[in-house]
Amino acid sequence: MLAFAGGVLLCAALVTLRRTLLIVTVRGKSMEPTFVAGDRVLVRRRRGHRVKPADVIILRRPPAFRDGEPLLLKRVAAAAGDPLPITTEALPPDHTHVPEGQLVVLGDNPEMSSDSRGFGYLPEEYVVGVVLRRIHAG
Repeated sequence: MLAFAGGVLLCAALVTLRRTLLIVTVRGKSMEPTFVAGDRVLVRRRRGHRVKPADVIILRRPPAFRDGEPLLLKRVAAAAGDPLPITTEALPPDHTHVPEGQLVVLGDNPEMSSDSRGFGYLPEEYVVGVVLRRIHAG
């Protein structure tokens, strides 16, 4: 009976971990040199946590991307209420601060990154989670 109870507790712990954490393999060059293709990262699912500038996040691919990976890895450059960190054609020129519910995200490698410089603001609801750490280098 004790072994059965231990098994049930183990299963419950694994289900809880799966709902809280995610492991993602990095693809592409947009976050080099911080993360390279093949790196694996441990991600804490968002679940109501607010992201802040400098957080590296996993996000669902915006509709502007017709092809590619379903998840993207980017760095938060500015969150709602923050001053705009960049000026691009994709962001409204009359805005001085990031609107509520929006983020500005950038790749660490600007020559290889599709990010807010090209698609503008990203709705916060696209955030899947925040990268906690690299768990395997590619």
